[in-house]
Parts: sequence; C-alpha cells; structure tokens
Amino acid sequence: MNQRARKMIAASGGDPDNIGPISKLVGVRQGVYGELHPDARALGGMDFIALRQRSVSQRPRRWPAR
Repeated sequence: MNQRARKMIAASGGDPDNIGPISKLVGVRQGVYGELHPDARALGGMDFIALRQRSVSQRPRRWPAR
C-alpha cells in the first residue's frame, strides 16, 4: 500500500519523500480505543465492526476507571 502510494505520487510529479507511512484503519482504531481501555489494542477489524453494529442502548454509558 505505501509503495504503491509512493509510486503514484512520483508518477504525478510529486515528491514521495514528503509523505509518511499510510496507517491501516484498524491500527488507528486500536490506538484511539486503546487510550480508553488497554484491551482494545488486541481487537481486530471484525471486532470493531461487531461493536459498531450494537445499538447505542447496549453500549456502556460510562467507561470503567482505569
């Protein structure tokens, strides 16, 4: 993914050294939710989809203290 993006930037006349690595969405979600609870860093992409499919009333109202 990163290599292809660098090639596309270079092909359009840009400097591929001006961009950083592209993150996968699951890694971003693990980082964000991992700030709320450390176990979230072990969740996979399908785990996040399953959580999203739950209705709001089934989600915790308050996060437990860390």
